[in-house]
Amino acid sequence: MTFEAGRKPRQARSQARVERILDAAAMQVAAAGVESVTMAGIGAASGSAPGSLYQYFPNRNSLIEALAEREASRVEACVADALANWQGCEPATPASLIDALLPPLLTIYRERPAWGELLHALARGGQPGVVEQRLDAHIEARLSKALCRLDPAAKPDRRGIAAAILLDLGHAGLLFAQRSESEAVYDEVRRALNAYLDDWCQRGA
Repeated sequence: MTFEAGRKPRQARSQARVERILDAAAMQVAAAGVESVTMAGIGAASGSAPGSLYQYFPNRNSLIEALAEREASRVEACVADALANWQGCEPATPASLIDALLPPLLTIYRERPAWGELLHALARGGQPGVVEQRLDAHIEARLSKALCRLDPAAKPDRRGIAAAILLDLGHAGLLFAQRSESEAVYDEVRRALNAYLDDWCQRGA
């Protein structure tokens, strides 16, 4: 998480206050969208006096960007943990990779509904915002490296394309599954990703 525009929290108490502010913002985003966020509203919801709030976030945009950074870091950590666990999984198959990634990510998407709202709000002209671009690049690099285990002979360009497709399909599918109560939706998302990855492995380099 970055706080370049405001004061950096140096003590545990200050960090806890920042987390309360961001938690309040996340709840507001999830309930009514990013446009509903105001500094006054977040200050009241988090129990922060206006002067205290502006010490950490000089304006509304810096608050929203900090929230996006925090949520992105949690998504990236989830992917990193899932892939690390998969490295010890035998056998290494498309299905085992998808099953390592999807459940923990779906949990994050369902527990943190503000995430999807933030991505749409921070997009520029239909293109991903800076936070999403950085997160996508990091996840694509991790996925591309993981694909070496499925097909050691695959060239970097081929792995990179597959990683980007898995990321986009996975994100769209997880957003759909997040909004649905039906496990059938999750099963279809899993089946679609597994079918693509299985075909990718069978076609080889």
